[in-house]
Amino acid sequence: MKNLKNIQIAILGAVMLLPMGLAAQQASISIQGLSGTNIAITGGAVYLPNGSYLNSTGNIYLATNKIVADSANTVFTGGAGNRIHLLGGNQLDATITAAPTLIDVNGANFNVAVTSYNPQNLSLTDQTFGTVVTNNNANITFNNEFAFATTNPFTGAAIANSNVVTNANKLSVGNAGTLIGYSTSKYVVTNDNAGELRKLGLTTGNSFFFPIGRAQNDYTPARLQVATGGPVNYYMNVRNFAESAPNENIGFYSSMPNVSRTWMVYANDSTTTANMDFIHPGTPMYEVNGYDRNNSNVIRFSGNAWEPNSPSDVENEALFGTDANYFAQQNTFKVPSIIGANTFYGKSNALVILPIKLESFATTVNNCEATINWSTSIEQNISHFDVERNVLNNNTAWVTIYTNKVVGNSTSLKNYSYVDAKANAAAAQYRLAIVDKDGNKTYSPISFVRFNCGNNNDIKIYPNPAHSYVQVLLPQANTSYQIKVINTAGQTVLPVLNNVVNLTTLQTTVLANGSYIIQVTDKNGKQTNLPLIKN
Repeated sequence: MKNLKNIQIAILGAVMLLPMGLAAQQASISIQGLSGTNIAITGGAVYLPNGSYLNSTGNIYLATNKIVADSANTVFTGGAGNRIHLLGGNQLDATITAAPTLIDVNGANFNVAVTSYNPQNLSLTDQTFGTVVTNNNANITFNNEFAFATTNPFTGAAIANSNVVTNANKLSVGNAGTLIGYSTSKYVVTNDNAGELRKLGLTTGNSFFFPIGRAQNDYTPARLQVATGGPVNYYMNVRNFAESAPNENIGFYSSMPNVSRTWMVYANDSTTTANMDFIHPGTPMYEVNGYDRNNSNVIRFSGNAWEPNSPSDVENEALFGTDANYFAQQNTFKVPSIIGANTFYGKSNALVILPIKLESFATTVNNCEATINWSTSIEQNISHFDVERNVLNNNTAWVTIYTNKVVGNSTSLKNYSYVDAKANAAAAQYRLAIVDKDGNKTYSPISFVRFNCGNNNDIKIYPNPAHSYVQVLLPQANTSYQIKVINTAGQTVLPVLNNVVNLTTLQTTVLANGSYIIQVTDKNGKQTNLPLIKN
């Protein structure tokens, strides 16, 4: 064996790597790469019973779709310059179906450098194999270099994607461990709330880049630098609003301009502080509700409310080796040692997010009356609610028509209602203004209603004058209409709308300031001309 430089072992079932000295006593084999030797194992699965020893003094290529270790006592080791290479079985044997490499080493440490190649991903997956049973622990620790590969070591073909998927497990980078080769298509996917990327043993001034994303093609990394304290272990993942543990609807945070991702950060020592940069791509998938990266604010969930941190600032592009159009915003926080209050972070333009969760806001109509109903499940430091109305048949501002005082704090469901019998209009808009005890105010979504009274044959437009849009409210008769916008020269200046019913919105941004006519024609040819001012 010492005279061989390259050895390939093809297996149909499983390779069992035994504790040293036991190979002669059991019907299996023990493999140790000799100095300068490259060993490739392909096919089946690699199973390592308790106390097994995998020593790479050359290079060991594991081109298999399953790697299972019985316990954390399993030893993965090797000398300087040596490496274990993790590939998909099909990358060495074309007869094997392409699949992720499922790895369950039950918390074992890799004390040798590792490179991951499989474009189908390396997946930390709890498994049953041999004496191993599922135990909710497919955790793994890399105490040396872990590299995301760029090319197939046998064919030289480029590897475009190669992620490590945590599922509900922890991928730890040890005190001396490093991650290299990550990019927008090669990173750690924290696809479960319990999944984490961990960095161990950081001290004051040390920094670590967390190349994480909630899914493939969804890369939102973070960078952390210890400001005070240590040595300390930091733990992190990222999820979207629907998946993350806290409720981003509290205080209407999710409806405000924001980046639609929530980062979770905690540590094993609550006395330390850290400078944290949260990074996102500058695309509409992430920047929602008109988010402005020139007015960014890192916010944190206190357990009851999302709390902005003043002042807002301009985000920085392409920091820490990220690509262009990736933007980072930093703030310094004391990091807690348990998941809960102050462990969840986001980015928003808001400087005020009230500690309230509005469960519902709706308006119903009974002839000429509107009933406004709303409910809350969290109220903290709230002073009162104002019900506001805006009548669509004129251009008045929002008017407060009812105020409901709030008494004390609440974490249970509370229902409210108000009947508006004085709208005196064909249609109206309603919203709820929520005011805290410091005078800060936020608003509910707007509810539009059409009343079943009065002269419903009138055609109304709103707002007028208009800037970016105008709404045309049509009669409720069982018919449809044609709508034109005509300038003073008689020219049609917007696309003609046909078969319009009830309510439609015309975008007027492209119109020059001045006077126009909105011409509405019913199916019988009857025309109604309504003057419109664009400013």
